[in-house]
Amino acid sequence: MYAHINRIYYEPASSFYVTKNILIIILLGNGDVLGKSRYCTVFRCKLSGEEQDIALKTSRDRWKRDAVKSILDEIKILSFIGKHENIASIFGTYTEEIKRGVVYLATDLCELGSLQRYLLGIEEQAITKAFYKLEDVAGAVGIEKDEDNDNGKIGNGIDIKELFRFSHEIASGMEYLGSKNVAHGDICTENVLLDSQKTCKITNISVSKRKNVFMNLISQNMEPRRWKWMAHESLERCEFTIKSDIWSFAITLFEIFSLGKTPYSDVVWNKNFSVLLANGLRMSKPILASQKMYEIMLKCCSLDPNSRLEVADFLRVKWDMSGNNCI
Repeated sequence: MYAHINRIYYEPASSFYVTKNILIIILLGNGDVLGKSRYCTVFRCKLSGEEQDIALKTSRDRWKRDAVKSILDEIKILSFIGKHENIASIFGTYTEEIKRGVVYLATDLCELGSLQRYLLGIEEQAITKAFYKLEDVAGAVGIEKDEDNDNGKIGNGIDIKELFRFSHEIASGMEYLGSKNVAHGDICTENVLLDSQKTCKITNISVSKRKNVFMNLISQNMEPRRWKWMAHESLERCEFTIKSDIWSFAITLFEIFSLGKTPYSDVVWNKNFSVLLANGLRMSKPILASQKMYEIMLKCCSLDPNSRLEVADFLRVKWDMSGNNCI
């Protein structure tokens, strides 16, 4: 299958112009489907005459207005945002057959898939008894410290510095979105992709889609997706802002420092979950996070949005990697 897209170039990162008729070849076969969502399918594609592979998103049902609108919203946002190292940037678009519901969005290819899948893969490989260099974590959970390990790694090869790097890169992407006055609406490790160098790329930026899906599910008395990541005001008033993204970032930190686990494991969905949050319910401390990191996570989850830790403040924190503490 072939499709012509309009390639987007950035000069500078905040602006772009378009040249037409860059040929895309969609490599057919099960191995070329990178993923599917409620509205879209993402294919791995190759540029004609070039070595570069890209990701190509298209609607699963072109006759469904919401499916096409979802991609158009993402095109609009990504075109406005421009390029950033920690955002899955737009590469090109095809909208010439929009009246027939045919829309393509080409973005950077992230070969390693979602951060969530990567973290779960680490957890699966972990041995039952681990040895930690991180003394405060070891003392808290009763696990021995490896006295010979000075590189910040867990005894089974998990690199704690890598977890910090993931956290920092996600925060860096969020700070850039904030500088453009853009809220993500659904920050989580599933919406962070890893390229071949394990660099984090935030994807699926669409507050309007998040609001619509949430309201539709609530109106049908159905469980909304990723309700455990949602800020109190998002659950109560359907408010999705840069401030609510900070709350979601704290839950994302929980995922990172627990190797992909979900918080509130003993809580099931009900409409009173926001009441539990108002009464002080918060995520527990992940096993790989120090007390200092946990305190930062809690600061991101203040009921008052204006009292939450700013992403810029998180980026300014200097960490002693041998002890997982602020310095």
